[in-house]
Amino acid sequence: KTIEYLTKALDLNPDNDLAIYEAAYCFDLLSLTEEGITFFRRLLDKHPYSLEAWFNLGVSYINAGLYEKSLEAFDYALAIEPEHEPSWFHKGYALNLMERYPEALDALFNSLAEEETDPMKYYYIGECYEKMDDYEQARKQYLQTIKLDETVADAWVGLGVCEMELVRINEAVRYFTKGLELDPDNLRVQSLQDDVH
Repeated sequence: KTIEYLTKALDLNPDNDLAIYEAAYCFDLLSLTEEGITFFRRLLDKHPYSLEAWFNLGVSYINAGLYEKSLEAFDYALAIEPEHEPSWFHKGYALNLMERYPEALDALFNSLAEEETDPMKYYYIGECYEKMDDYEQARKQYLQTIKLDETVADAWVGLGVCEMELVRINEAVRYFTKGLELDPDNLRVQSLQDDVH
Protein backbone atom coordinates (compact mmCIF):
# COMPACT_ATOMS: atom_id res chain seq x y z
CA LYS A 1 0.00 0.00 0.00
CA THR A 2 2.87 2.36 0.85
CA ILE A 3 4.45 1.76 -2.55
CA GLU A 4 1.12 2.49 -4.22
CA TYR A 5 0.90 5.87 -2.45
CA LEU A 6 4.55 6.67 -3.14
CA THR A 7 3.94 5.96 -6.83
CA LYS A 8 1.06 8.44 -6.81
CA ALA A 9 3.21 11.01 -5.00
CA LEU A 10 5.94 10.62 -7.64
CA ASP A 11 3.41 10.98 -10.45
CA LEU A 12 2.50 14.36 -8.95
CA ASN A 13 6.09 15.36 -8.15
CA PRO A 14 8.85 13.28 -9.80
CA ASP A 15 11.52 15.37 -8.02
CA ASN A 16 10.40 14.11 -4.61
CA ASP A 17 13.67 12.46 -3.55
CA LEU A 18 12.23 11.45 -0.18
CA ALA A 19 9.47 9.45 -1.90
CA ILE A 20 12.10 7.71 -4.08
CA TYR A 21 14.16 6.74 -1.04
CA GLU A 22 11.07 5.59 0.85
CA ALA A 23 10.11 3.39 -2.11
CA ALA A 24 13.64 1.95 -2.23
CA TYR A 25 13.44 1.26 1.51
CA CYS A 26 10.13 -0.57 1.09
CA PHE A 27 11.44 -2.75 -1.74
CA ASP A 28 14.56 -3.57 0.28
CA LEU A 29 12.60 -4.30 3.47
CA LEU A 30 10.28 -6.67 1.62
CA SER A 31 13.11 -8.20 -0.50
CA LEU A 32 11.24 -7.19 -3.66
CA THR A 33 14.31 -6.73 -5.83
CA GLU A 34 12.69 -7.38 -9.22
CA GLU A 35 9.75 -5.15 -8.35
CA GLY A 36 12.19 -2.41 -7.32
CA ILE A 37 14.00 -2.64 -10.65
CA THR A 38 10.70 -2.41 -12.54
CA PHE A 39 9.58 0.54 -10.39
CA PHE A 40 12.76 2.57 -10.95
CA ARG A 41 12.92 1.76 -14.67
CA ARG A 42 9.32 2.96 -15.11
CA LEU A 43 10.11 6.10 -13.15
CA LEU A 44 13.14 6.73 -15.37
CA ASP A 45 11.06 6.20 -18.54
CA LYS A 46 9.05 9.22 -17.42
CA HIS A 47 11.87 11.17 -15.76
CA PRO A 48 15.23 10.17 -17.27
CA TYR A 49 17.23 12.83 -15.39
CA SER A 50 16.29 11.66 -11.90
CA LEU A 51 19.57 11.23 -10.04
CA GLU A 52 17.96 9.37 -7.15
CA ALA A 53 16.08 6.99 -9.46
CA TRP A 54 19.30 6.07 -11.30
CA PHE A 55 21.12 5.61 -8.00
CA ASN A 56 18.41 3.39 -6.50
CA LEU A 57 18.13 1.41 -9.74
CA GLY A 58 21.87 0.73 -9.43
CA VAL A 59 21.46 -0.47 -5.84
CA SER A 60 18.56 -2.70 -6.92
CA TYR A 61 20.74 -4.21 -9.64
CA ILE A 62 23.45 -4.96 -7.05
CA ASN A 63 20.84 -6.69 -4.89
CA ALA A 64 19.85 -8.77 -7.92
CA GLY A 65 23.49 -9.68 -8.64
CA LEU A 66 23.40 -7.74 -11.93
CA TYR A 67 26.65 -5.86 -11.40
CA GLU A 68 27.27 -4.72 -15.00
CA LYS A 69 23.81 -3.18 -15.10
CA SER A 70 24.43 -1.53 -11.73
CA LEU A 71 27.57 0.11 -13.14
CA GLU A 72 25.55 1.54 -16.05
CA ALA A 73 22.97 2.97 -13.63
CA PHE A 74 25.65 4.54 -11.41
CA ASP A 75 27.38 6.02 -14.47
CA TYR A 76 24.11 7.69 -15.48
CA ALA A 77 23.73 9.04 -11.94
CA LEU A 78 27.30 10.35 -12.03
CA ALA A 79 26.69 11.95 -15.43
CA ILE A 80 23.89 13.91 -13.78
CA GLU A 81 25.86 14.69 -10.60
CA PRO A 82 29.61 13.92 -10.88
CA GLU A 83 30.22 14.43 -7.14
CA HIS A 84 27.43 12.09 -5.95
CA GLU A 85 29.28 10.21 -3.19
CA PRO A 86 26.72 7.38 -2.75
CA SER A 87 26.95 6.53 -6.46
CA TRP A 88 30.75 6.45 -6.31
CA PHE A 89 30.65 4.24 -3.21
CA HIS A 90 28.14 1.75 -4.62
CA LYS A 91 29.97 1.69 -7.95
CA GLY A 92 33.15 0.81 -6.04
CA TYR A 93 31.28 -1.85 -4.08
CA ALA A 94 29.95 -3.42 -7.31
CA LEU A 95 33.41 -3.35 -8.92
CA ASN A 96 34.83 -5.00 -5.79
CA LEU A 97 32.24 -7.78 -6.10
CA MET A 98 33.31 -8.17 -9.74
CA GLU A 99 36.96 -8.49 -8.60
CA ARG A 100 37.95 -5.38 -10.57
CA TYR A 101 39.95 -4.03 -7.66
CA PRO A 102 41.93 -1.12 -9.20
CA GLU A 103 38.71 0.33 -10.65
CA ALA A 104 36.93 -0.31 -7.36
CA LEU A 105 39.63 1.60 -5.49
CA ASP A 106 39.30 4.55 -7.87
CA ALA A 107 35.53 4.70 -7.31
CA LEU A 108 35.80 4.21 -3.55
CA PHE A 109 38.39 6.98 -3.20
CA ASN A 110 36.04 9.24 -5.19
CA SER A 111 33.34 8.50 -2.61
CA LEU A 112 35.37 9.84 0.31
CA ALA A 113 34.26 13.14 1.76
CA GLU A 114 36.84 15.62 3.04
CA GLU A 115 36.00 14.73 6.65
CA GLU A 116 34.84 11.16 6.02
CA THR A 117 32.90 9.53 8.88
CA ASP A 118 31.68 6.31 7.20
CA PRO A 119 33.94 3.47 8.38
CA MET A 120 32.65 1.08 5.70
CA LYS A 121 34.22 3.15 2.94
CA TYR A 122 37.64 2.55 4.47
CA TYR A 123 36.77 -1.09 5.09
CA TYR A 124 36.02 -1.75 1.40
CA ILE A 125 39.14 0.15 0.34
CA GLY A 126 41.09 -2.10 2.70
CA GLU A 127 39.40 -5.19 1.31
CA CYS A 128 40.44 -4.22 -2.24
CA TYR A 129 44.05 -3.75 -1.16
CA GLU A 130 43.96 -7.05 0.71
CA LYS A 131 42.69 -8.89 -2.38
CA MET A 132 45.49 -7.25 -4.38
CA ASP A 133 48.00 -8.58 -1.81
CA ASP A 134 48.98 -5.06 -0.70
CA TYR A 135 48.75 -5.88 3.00
CA GLU A 136 50.40 -2.72 4.32
CA GLN A 137 47.89 -0.50 2.52
CA ALA A 138 45.03 -2.80 3.53
CA ARG A 139 46.19 -2.63 7.14
CA LYS A 140 46.14 1.20 7.08
CA GLN A 141 42.55 1.22 5.78
CA TYR A 142 41.35 -1.34 8.33
CA LEU A 143 42.94 0.69 11.13
CA GLN A 144 41.09 3.77 9.84
CA THR A 145 37.86 1.73 9.84
CA ILE A 146 38.37 0.76 13.48
CA LYS A 147 39.31 4.30 14.43
CA LEU A 148 35.86 5.37 13.24
CA ASP A 149 33.99 2.32 14.57
CA GLU A 150 35.61 -0.30 16.81
CA THR A 151 32.66 -2.67 16.34
CA VAL A 152 33.31 -3.52 12.66
CA ALA A 153 34.27 -7.17 13.19
CA ASP A 154 35.35 -7.70 9.57
CA ALA A 155 37.94 -4.91 9.88
CA TRP A 156 39.53 -6.76 12.83
CA VAL A 157 39.49 -9.95 10.74
CA GLY A 158 41.06 -8.07 7.82
CA LEU A 159 43.79 -6.81 10.14
CA GLY A 160 44.36 -10.39 11.26
CA VAL A 161 44.72 -11.54 7.66
CA CYS A 162 47.21 -8.75 6.93
CA GLU A 163 49.28 -9.57 10.00
CA MET A 164 49.21 -13.27 9.13
CA GLU A 165 50.41 -12.55 5.58
CA LEU A 166 53.12 -10.27 6.98
CA VAL A 167 54.15 -13.16 9.28
CA ARG A 168 53.24 -11.38 12.49
CA ILE A 169 51.34 -14.30 13.98
CA ASN A 170 50.86 -12.99 17.53
CA GLU A 171 49.24 -9.82 16.18
CA ALA A 172 47.09 -11.88 13.80
CA VAL A 173 45.78 -14.02 16.68
CA ARG A 174 45.00 -10.89 18.72
CA TYR A 175 42.99 -9.36 15.85
CA PHE A 176 41.17 -12.60 15.05
CA THR A 177 40.25 -12.96 18.71
CA LYS A 178 38.81 -9.43 18.75
CA GLY A 179 36.86 -10.18 15.56
CA LEU A 180 35.42 -13.32 17.16
CA GLU A 181 34.44 -11.40 20.31
CA LEU A 182 32.47 -8.97 18.17
CA ASP A 183 31.00 -11.64 15.88
CA PRO A 184 31.16 -15.13 17.44
CA ASP A 185 29.45 -16.69 14.39
CA ASN A 186 31.98 -15.32 11.90
CA LEU A 187 33.09 -18.49 10.12
CA ARG A 188 35.93 -16.68 8.35
CA VAL A 189 37.48 -15.77 11.69
CA GLN A 190 37.15 -19.31 13.01
CA SER A 191 38.75 -20.91 9.94
CA LEU A 192 41.56 -18.32 9.82
CA GLN A 193 42.24 -18.66 13.51
CA ASP A 194 42.60 -22.43 13.07
CA ASP A 195 45.19 -21.72 10.34
CA VAL A 196 47.45 -19.71 12.65
CA HIS A 197 47.42 -22.24 15.53
